[in-house]
Amino acid sequence: MVGPIAALESFIFKALDFSGRATRAEFWWAFLALGVAAVISIIMDAYTVMSRDIADLGFTSFLTPWLFLLSFVPYLSLRVRRLHDVRRSGMWLFMDLVPIVGPIMTHVMLAMPSDPEENPWGQPPRHTFAGSKPRSPAQGEFAAEAAAQCQQEKPHNAFQSYAYLVNGEAEPTPDMIEQRRNEIKDYYRARVLGQGA
Repeated sequence: MVGPIAALESFIFKALDFSGRATRAEFWWAFLALGVAAVISIIMDAYTVMSRDIADLGFTSFLTPWLFLLSFVPYLSLRVRRLHDVRRSGMWLFMDLVPIVGPIMTHVMLAMPSDPEENPWGQPPRHTFAGSKPRSPAQGEFAAEAAAQCQQEKPHNAFQSYAYLVNGEAEPTPDMIEQRRNEIKDYYRARVLGQGA
């Protein structure tokens, strides 16, 4: 699941990407952040109006128009990508022009679950469907090997985590560093390169 930081990074760095897909979490975290920013900017604008003479104020005196201008295109592209994720065209956003019913229908579509299969706008985001069917033979072999390796591993012992928290400040020994490097190498070979350990 996408967290708030990853969702905001996607919102900013994919501002001009109208062709991909965006998960529900990615959309709603950005929606929440924009809502909070809008409330803050409206409160600050109200304070500006109350504390100054209206004749001295210009367009640049207010934050709300700047927020709207800066977030319009990224928010539009995010909504288009979210509709792509539910197998709808971005043209469905024109439903917003229909009074009352249009925005409700659009938000219902934005809240729908993601399409777990590949659609005309690409593969589903990888982090969303960890347990879904693999999309290619190579990925299928990798997924089968990774699942087999996970079943062979020992179950996680919660007390090891507590021991790490207690001893987390301790300086690691050279043997511990070397052991950790080997674990990382083995993990990389098995999980990334798809090679046997």
